Amino acid sequence: MVRVNKTFCGSDPSWANACVGTNGNPGYKEYSKGFSRAARVLIDKVLEEDSIEYHIDDFIYPICFNMRHSVELRLKHAIQMLESLAPYKGQTSQFNFSGSHDIKNIWCYFKRKSEIFDIRYSEINNRIEPVIMDIADIDPTGQTFRYPKDNNNIKHLTNTQLINFFTLRSSFTTLEKDLDLLVEMNEFLIREYSLGSFTKKLSRAELFDISKKLPNRDLWKNDDFKDIRDNIKKDYSLSGKDFEKAANIISHNYEMSPMINISIDLLGVSVNDIKTFIKIWFDRHERSISKMQGKKPANDLMEEVSHSINASHESWSSAKEFVTPEIMAGLVSLFYFSYDLEFSELYVERYYNELKLSEAYFLNVRKIKINFHDLVSKTNALENIVASLYFLGFLDDAESIVTDYDFLNQSPVVKKARSRQLFVKNPAFGY
Repeated sequence: MVRVNKTFCGSDPSWANACVGTNGNPGYKEYSKGFSRAARVLIDKVLEEDSIEYHIDDFIYPICFNMRHSVELRLKHAIQMLESLAPYKGQTSQFNFSGSHDIKNIWCYFKRKSEIFDIRYSEINNRIEPVIMDIADIDPTGQTFRYPKDNNNIKHLTNTQLINFFTLRSSFTTLEKDLDLLVEMNEFLIREYSLGSFTKKLSRAELFDISKKLPNRDLWKNDDFKDIRDNIKKDYSLSGKDFEKAANIISHNYEMSPMINISIDLLGVSVNDIKTFIKIWFDRHERSISKMQGKKPANDLMEEVSHSINASHESWSSAKEFVTPEIMAGLVSLFYFSYDLEFSELYVERYYNELKLSEAYFLNVRKIKINFHDLVSKTNALENIVASLYFLGFLDDAESIVTDYDFLNQSPVVKKARSRQLFVKNPAFGY
């Protein structure tokens, strides 16, 4: 007969039931958050001036145990994420998650493996390491704050004597923020490497650095280019073949190619196609824009509905001889890419996905008409397309459109795209 556990079980009220096991499927990340939050709550309680129930000498042990265990779990989660990156460079990881509890060994493993994989880890690792080593000194295996004595019956913490809660909170708060940034960096690199813009020896960030050192592509036949190329090969330990691979990726990337004065065409559409669409879009929304700018008084509802229906018919009448599957996919891709503006490779990926849909829509006139109306009716279509043009390096064309349609100067997404340096990413990740 199976025994029923009447303590660790679900019951009423339902809001008090915590999800565990496969119900929510928590892992190292979720477990670590629980331990760290518990530590912070208890620290704050102990430091309340009128705290009587939370006695400082009693709560130091569960607080430090929770802190230390949280950090161990966070580092194991970081190693898990690193394992998902390793295959991109043909690397492997054989970390013993269940049998490894020495926090110094765990940290040294992650630090070494991560910096071999991508040198960008070194900055955040250097910020994290001092507090990790403090924890490793006082509680290497998670026993110091768990039991009063070790396995040899020797009392713990005899050389420490005092632990200040304000210092403890300050160090732990800083460490938590840095470990959160490490998670963000891991997630960022997982996205970045999944795009394929790297070589076995060079990360995407290093390819960016190289693109900044290269002269314009049409100057590569000059005699002095050999010295530039040889210096780059020396600095990055590249063979001739390695350099060729790097140059090929740079030449075909929307963000890097302008560095060497190569212009890559937009996918599916030309700038003239975009301007044709913008004219149709503006005619569709002119009244709304004018009212927004206070140039026209608001009309009654029936008039607005009538105008909207007429404008819809007119926009399709102007577009039906203009749009093709490629143009439709190109416009839609530029519109939706503006919600990312992180990696130009995502624009390319989206275009080819949209092209498949667009080709299917064009088998049915009604569907392509609906698809076009869905885009042209969006009030943010123009600003999103212009923002994508800025990011993809079509600066002059974007500026020309903004000049023609002055209201775009007030658009937050356009302001952000324009002011952002085209090749500057998050400094923490090395761009």
